[in-house]
Amino acid sequence: MLPRVKQTLLISKIISSVDKQHGEELSTDSITASNYTRGTKNISPRVEVYTKECNAAELADYFRENVIPLLDQNKSANIVLAIKDIISKDDVIKPGTIVEHVSKLTKKQLLGKDDICLDRFLAGLFLYVMVNTNNKDGRNDTKLITDEYIHSFDTATSNIHMESNGGNVLLQKDEIPHSSEYGIDEDTLEKARLFCFDHEEDLHLLPLCEMASILHPEHKHINPFINDFLRQNKKTQKAILISKSIKPYELCSEVEIDKCVDAFEKEIKEKKLATIEFLYEGAKYFHRAFTYHADYKPESIDPFIFRRHYVNSSLFPNVPGNLSSYIDDYLYGLEHHPEEEMTPPFNLLWYGFDLANCEEKTLVFWVNRFIITVCHYFHCFNPDAQYDESWQYKDTIEDYKLKTMEDMYYYALLLLYMSYGPEREEITDA
Repeated sequence: MLPRVKQTLLISKIISSVDKQHGEELSTDSITASNYTRGTKNISPRVEVYTKECNAAELADYFRENVIPLLDQNKSANIVLAIKDIISKDDVIKPGTIVEHVSKLTKKQLLGKDDICLDRFLAGLFLYVMVNTNNKDGRNDTKLITDEYIHSFDTATSNIHMESNGGNVLLQKDEIPHSSEYGIDEDTLEKARLFCFDHEEDLHLLPLCEMASILHPEHKHINPFINDFLRQNKKTQKAILISKSIKPYELCSEVEIDKCVDAFEKEIKEKKLATIEFLYEGAKYFHRAFTYHADYKPESIDPFIFRRHYVNSSLFPNVPGNLSSYIDDYLYGLEHHPEEEMTPPFNLLWYGFDLANCEEKTLVFWVNRFIITVCHYFHCFNPDAQYDESWQYKDTIEDYKLKTMEDMYYYALLLLYMSYGPEREEITDA
């Protein structure tokens, strides 16, 4: 999806293509939309009935006008290649089975086709999926469709020719934050525009710049993009953030971050994610990512090296998971297989990587990785949370775009504050 597009919006638009009433219900029901996406709930049977009655050509037109504009066109080829890869690995689907019901393409024909019209491709597959599959049957497989999996097709995207007429999503006028409400003049807006123009490829890291400007505004950073942001005056910094629909923080401070670390430590103990103390002496092995190892570049920001438990996947057998996958398996085991002993996630890291005796940068990396993963797992994708739709999520930085420990540290700070700070309290109290 595009950064400003929420999961609930995308799912409601897709379902509305055949069942407008249920689609509109989903637009205000983030829990059901999330359950559909994660495969923890079957799609309403009403959708299947309406799907069988719809006109395939009209459905493709709907997708072109209402669904395609919500997607990141830079990833269109990755989307196509990933879906084709999944279809190719599904032995239940025979080569002669029609899987794309707009162009009436069989599995064999679709896999051999490199000229793709995205709206027809997605609409046609949607018709097949709604009629021929059980959504909950794919629950385990959806966990394996990760960013790493999607980006594994980067080198092959040149083999796909996209023919879709889809465009970028346009926000409604009442969804766009007005700079005038923040007292920002035209000259400042122009400075913000030029900054964004010069740094177009790095704008996804703006939330990290925001944290740096609050906590370390006079420090020269490893990342030149952060330094360039800090060279702007406060008014221009605010204009830059607002222009990209990022709500400027006002309450964040080192004192608040310390409180967030304490809240994090309390939660991991309550959830039995760790029995080993690692946040002592002011959480020094967390903060040393910034003070001692800022320029360290991990080989992988989110390694997929953990053996999966309780996963019965026909599409991705023997595929290792990341730390989030292990937490998922661990909690599932606690609930459904209490007789089996599984090592708490941080304990697994501690003993598996010998963190008591390894290089300090390795310990520092895994402390930061653990914080990021736990915050994502329990807070940043919480479907119960109600966010102001006029502001972009601040947790949408894709992990692979973090290059150094400095980037990783600021992202961990951001997620801690989002998960346990005053902003979180405002959200959950709404």
